[in-house]
Amino acid sequence: MSRIETLQTNITKIKREEPTEHRDTILDKPGNRNAPLTIRKAKALDHYLSTVSIHIYPEELIVGMPFTEKPDPNDPSTRILPHPGISGQLYIDAANHLIQQGYKDEAHHPIMETLQDFGVSTRYGILPRYALDEEIQAAKQFGLNENSHPGHHQAGNQYVIKYGWSGLQDRAQQKLESLDPKSPEAEKQKAFLQSVIICLEAAKKYAKRYSELAKKQAKTESQRRQKELEKISQVCHLITIRAPETWWEALQLQWFSHLINHANGAHQIGRFDQYMWPILKHELKQGTTESGEAQELLECLWLKYSSITEYTSDNLQNIILGGVTPKGEDATNQLTYMCLEATDKLGTIDPKWNIRIHNGSPDRFLLMAAEMIKKNQSMPGIYNDEPIIKALTKSGVPLEDARDYTNDGCSELLIGGKTSPWAFEGKLKLLKCLERATWRLPEYDTYD
Repeated sequence: MSRIETLQTNITKIKREEPTEHRDTILDKPGNRNAPLTIRKAKALDHYLSTVSIHIYPEELIVGMPFTEKPDPNDPSTRILPHPGISGQLYIDAANHLIQQGYKDEAHHPIMETLQDFGVSTRYGILPRYALDEEIQAAKQFGLNENSHPGHHQAGNQYVIKYGWSGLQDRAQQKLESLDPKSPEAEKQKAFLQSVIICLEAAKKYAKRYSELAKKQAKTESQRRQKELEKISQVCHLITIRAPETWWEALQLQWFSHLINHANGAHQIGRFDQYMWPILKHELKQGTTESGEAQELLECLWLKYSSITEYTSDNLQNIILGGVTPKGEDATNQLTYMCLEATDKLGTIDPKWNIRIHNGSPDRFLLMAAEMIKKNQSMPGIYNDEPIIKALTKSGVPLEDARDYTNDGCSELLIGGKTSPWAFEGKLKLLKCLERATWRLPEYDTYD
């Protein structure tokens, strides 16, 4: 079998066991209880990434094991996963209960309480305890817990690839040093920036753990696999000290960042063919990688996305391809087609792919998508650029931002890093919006 066939076979080799409910805490360490909440959560992530199990499966080129997973000690290619009960079947049972009860509001509370007691979905990691009792009780009033996450937003992948973890850390440090101590927001901003630096340091330590593991495993492998593991070790090290310069580095950095984001919630992938293309384009032009090698690495990443898939619950790993650039030109490129080919070949649930179409979309792009739909795939979601961009600009979004829209893990439209997504969350009081709109009626002669 080829490498991709082996990885695809192994990803389905699963054993189930009950998840442990034991959780560490950072609150017993000196000074942590008095630290701001954001810093405590960052320290919880740091502790988690320093202690969570790591493993490199046979034939992997992109490494990073999902946090709720562990390898079978008797078969290093078999994955041991928690039962899907908490995130999946419990949710289904609860929904059925709601139906039986006639959608009574009271039925929602035991569901929320049960999920809160466990504190996390089995799809994600379990952060150590970092919140104080009074903070936990206050959060429960809003249906939140220590592992609640701000979903429905774009995770800033383009900035991670552009600057790397080290570059983002430098930017945070510069911001921290330039804060005005007299500003009323200074303490809050300081805590946030310090937490960013802690999280980025934690991510780098996590990648270094994989670098050391790959180096160690290389000593006992065949000559072919030894070279691959040594390369994996090098890649995992380099992404901790600079922005990615090769396709392999960019893919590995994207996966680690995506995986860490999934430590306490689902996040989408965004315009992958746009923010990843410059690095691949440069490598192909320089001849430092061949298209076949690049495709294999991409398919390795696609299978890593599938490793977080929970079949009884959506992981919201949306990717959106094509469309136009911020300048209004067709955005389709070689990587766009590589992504389509990987999805068509592997037939996996994740990543969930979507396309943006416009009047200038290439026929080849449209035909490939149509052929995949014809095969009875439930994807792609199709977004029509012309009306969407028009609607966004009419709502006040600058034209270049509107052209660069993406979707969230569900289907809502977002401008990466610039959209407040929680308006979708049911917390918005529509009657209050209507009331305030009527206050302005005297300003207008008509309803147009």
